[in-house]
Amino acid sequence: MGKWIKTDYPGVRYRKHKTRKHGIKFDQYFSIYYQLDGRRREEGLGWASKEWTAQEANIILSELKKAQTTGLDGTTLRERREIKRKKDELEALKEKQAVSFSEYFEKNYLPMQNTKAKKTVLQEEAHAKNWLTPVLGDMPLKHIRPLHLERVKKTMLDAGRAPRTIQAVFSTFRQCWNQAKRDGLTDEDSPSRQVKLPKIKNKRLRFLSHNEANQLLEELATRSRQLHDISLLSLHSGMRADEIFSAKWRDVHLDQGLIDILDAKWEDRSGFMTDEVKAMFERLPGGKPSDLV
Repeated sequence: MGKWIKTDYPGVRYRKHKTRKHGIKFDQYFSIYYQLDGRRREEGLGWASKEWTAQEANIILSELKKAQTTGLDGTTLRERREIKRKKDELEALKEKQAVSFSEYFEKNYLPMQNTKAKKTVLQEEAHAKNWLTPVLGDMPLKHIRPLHLERVKKTMLDAGRAPRTIQAVFSTFRQCWNQAKRDGLTDEDSPSRQVKLPKIKNKRLRFLSHNEANQLLEELATRSRQLHDISLLSLHSGMRADEIFSAKWRDVHLDQGLIDILDAKWEDRSGFMTDEVKAMFERLPGGKPSDLV
């Protein structure tokens, strides 16, 4: 750029670009200079091609001089830019905080759960659809309080849902809230922390005796052969329902007397077949390796 050229406005000057033109003239870069605390300060504004003019520069300079007298709105262009940046950030934060629970859950939370098992994601979707959204719905995240989650808990208790299910729903809410906190929508801890949830009672009353188990299987056989076979496999192998329902024929090894149990709670493992289980598998029509048993 060339040398500084004064304008008709004291404290406003510009330089011409050596090659770039704006209209028929060379582009001009405007700057303002003034005294502050006994020292000369100069701050650049911008190019004529970006709609800056000497008149606009003079307006800014006048506002800065007024601020020096009143002590308001920043006394330098740099301070004003910082004030505007913070104001824009605050407005953006307010806009974020106005996002409702259901909107954030659908548009922000769920798309980030792609590392979880599909079954887990479907469960979390059901938690939101059946229990969280009906109560929290269009409520902005910043307005959610423990009182609202108490209503979620009461609704589930009135519907006869088990403590484990209630805890699972609240876990989904807590994970969603923590992600929203990470995303800057709130600075608060999850309000679910202040809600006392029903405890899960894992105490086993007693086991079935061998005679009782046989009586149960005999009764089931008169009602549903499939339910009998499912119960037989569960009683004799210890397999859980989801493990049984996901078992495929390729997992069944009659020659070895073993059944592969995949996606188990902790890790894949093998189950041993009793004579009764082996006879049950031999009785079934079988199927392709990829078919569910």
